[in-house]
Amino acid sequence: MSWDRPVVESGARRVSRPAHIADHLYEQIMSGGFRPGALLPGQRELASQFDVSMATVRSAIGSLAAAGLIEVLPGKGSIVRSVGTGTPQFEAWLGTADSAQEMLDLLEARLVIERHHIEKATATAGPADLDRLRRACDDLAAAADDPVAFEVADYAFHLMLAEVADNSVTVRVLRAISEPMRRTLRLTNHGYIAQNGDLASSVAPHREMVEFIATGDVQAAVGKLEGMIERSQATVRLTL
Repeated sequence: MSWDRPVVESGARRVSRPAHIADHLYEQIMSGGFRPGALLPGQRELASQFDVSMATVRSAIGSLAAAGLIEVLPGKGSIVRSVGTGTPQFEAWLGTADSAQEMLDLLEARLVIERHHIEKATATAGPADLDRLRRACDDLAAAADDPVAFEVADYAFHLMLAEVADNSVTVRVLRAISEPMRRTLRLTNHGYIAQNGDLASSVAPHREMVEFIATGDVQAAVGKLEGMIERSQATVRLTL
């Protein structure tokens, strides 16, 4: 049985597949199955173990990282940082947004958080940071005819912007809300496809945002973000 679809536990709140996996790994960490400094199984191994997609595993890993239990190191894997003292509320982050209002609230929160990312990146981003953001835009352009790949690249762009802003807390927040955030991106992308036939027109605002950051024009860069959020809000209101 695949764990990709949400399930509802009897008498309980909605539970997502990533939350099931995160809870399982959390219990292993807390019981000493994985000690501080230990590597978790690779994402492909976990996807096979739980019969889920890689995206589902990445969401589960993201919640553990957001809770501060593990650190994800490129090229190395997921390393246990601490066994912690309390139970992270995974479902508060990974549960599917069940109403239009909840998704609109998420978009409003994103606007606040990502405005900070733009302001910080404009003040501190160097040439290497800007190159990373431009390559993320290239990834978007390359995925313009593939909605699934574009959703992944779209989320990766906004996460990279948080990393360039160099705020460890907001990076963790974006990782923690990856599941509902990607759902809003998915809805918005479907709106773009319905209007334009593909997602190519969605790439330009991202590129323009990066170039405004590069030239120090915070107001113009924030304007591009606001346009993205407004389009998402309009799509949510029409769709849900």
